[in-house]
Amino acid sequence: MKLFKFNPVFYVVFAAFLLCACSKVEMTPGIYNGTAKGHNAPLNVEVTVSEHAIEAISVKEHKETPGVSTPAFKNVLQAILDNQSVDVDAVSGATVTSNALIEAVTKALEQTGADMSFFTKSVERKVKGKKIKKTADVVVIGAGGAGCAAAVQAHQCGASVIIIDKMAAMGGNTILAGGIQNAVKDGSAQAIANNDSQEKFFQQTISGGDYQGDTALVRILTSQAWDALEWQESIGMKFGRTPSSVPGSLGNRGYGVQGGANGYFVAYGKYFESNENIELMLSTKALDLIEKNGRIVGVKCSDDAGNDITLMANKGVVIATGGFGQNVAMRQKYNEQWEDLGESVKSTNSPAITGDGIVMAEKVGADLVQMGNIQLLPHADPETGRLGNIAGASGNGIFINKEGNRFVNEAGRRDEMSHGTLAQTDGVMWIVVGGFRGFGPGFGGAGGFGGGDSENGDASIIFHKTDNTITAQTIEGLAEGMGVPVKNLKAAIADYNKRYLSTKPDKFGRDLFLSKIEPPYTAQLRKPAVHHTMGGLRIDTDTHVLDKDGNAIPGLYAAGEVTGGIHGTNRLGGNALSEIVVFGRIAGRNAAGGK
Repeated sequence: MKLFKFNPVFYVVFAAFLLCACSKVEMTPGIYNGTAKGHNAPLNVEVTVSEHAIEAISVKEHKETPGVSTPAFKNVLQAILDNQSVDVDAVSGATVTSNALIEAVTKALEQTGADMSFFTKSVERKVKGKKIKKTADVVVIGAGGAGCAAAVQAHQCGASVIIIDKMAAMGGNTILAGGIQNAVKDGSAQAIANNDSQEKFFQQTISGGDYQGDTALVRILTSQAWDALEWQESIGMKFGRTPSSVPGSLGNRGYGVQGGANGYFVAYGKYFESNENIELMLSTKALDLIEKNGRIVGVKCSDDAGNDITLMANKGVVIATGGFGQNVAMRQKYNEQWEDLGESVKSTNSPAITGDGIVMAEKVGADLVQMGNIQLLPHADPETGRLGNIAGASGNGIFINKEGNRFVNEAGRRDEMSHGTLAQTDGVMWIVVGGFRGFGPGFGGAGGFGGGDSENGDASIIFHKTDNTITAQTIEGLAEGMGVPVKNLKAAIADYNKRYLSTKPDKFGRDLFLSKIEPPYTAQLRKPAVHHTMGGLRIDTDTHVLDKDGNAIPGLYAAGEVTGGIHGTNRLGGNALSEIVVFGRIAGRNAAGGK
């Protein structure tokens, strides 16, 4: 099995030298550019042609979501080169990016003087409609963080495993995370330094969700998180040993994986490659669960080639398909906390997160719990819903409204921060930090700040309109770029800096002030977006999916965001990555044993 490796560079080049001897197309050799609207912003390609063929395609600029869009860049452009045609298939789960690439390449080719009918010729597709049947001890639906943990653990317990995903690459929603995972080892130097313990972790998690979380499930999460982290290291992941916090985490107990969230899937991919009796099937969508004599025994699927696939499970099926943050109809149906969660409200999630597993399990009688508990995170780009790493650690910056004032505890609960932001003018705010110039493609990821447009000839203001980002050497310059009263902004920054390293709460209740806000100053315009759906399938402590009478549905297990009842009304930052590994392992272990 070939591991797909995510490469975060902006320039993706695919070269082809397959010239058709019978080619009759005539072009003016050269390099041509084409631009089309992508999922998040316009993308630009550079197409190199000879007299008779497309020689190479380079993606010169894009702001597509890392991980999710990568298969489109790889597969679509390679297909255009191999077939010398733009009549190629879009990649499932990345159709907007795929179509944008096809359109951009088409626009570039139109400038070459070629007869475009040559490049729009039909490409021979694979024969569709095959019936394929496979059998394994355990079938896992979803190759994100929870699904991969379940698959590896089940395999380590001696089971043969098939893991599927409807996307063209594994990663799910997890690959968009920052890779910060909460865990506490009682009595460790880190726990002592941060006055932390597993009991405090438990109490903050249960109270942070307004005591709606199932106490038994929360106890498992908080007590097994450190063991999960060590298990991850045993299969090749590397974690730092200096804990940090993320927005809404309520403490310093987050450990970062090397390579960010992609580090998970490098390790999982290597495991899949190097072991027998574990198969990863991508671009394979689960349609229905197969039930026989009251037990779940398999999954009906289809793939991108239109094949009818039946996967039988001797011991168990694990659902790990994530939540429903990108399913607007489901958001609106279950919403109880917010004024509106319609099309105008963006989501930080992968396009794949559409509630598939919840719908499938409901068909076989699964019970749902706390579906109205939907989390918004205030740190999203107003136009795209993407997260940038300026969101960073919750103790490092302040939120400023359009009047130039602070208005909320920036180190508090995520729902409180989101409600507070939505109450401001236009429902937006600026995150302001000091001495910070990295803008990575994901939440907490690393990246470089490069260039910008200086307004009014003032070099102290660098305004990135596409990223809603401003940097300045002075507060006056920052205020001008933000369009807020300088007097109010100065007062807000001065008040914050006075409290550096203080643990005494300010008027907003904030008691975490980790660094001063000093030049160069940076601000990003942010707006709340759907981030996590805390409701989902009801499970027990063994991850059995329960029916409406509270009984386990034989053969069916679930883990990750597809489940509900763990986080209550509000998920603490950093708990999701702990949850997917802790409960993914439990699901894999129990499914492998048919327990």
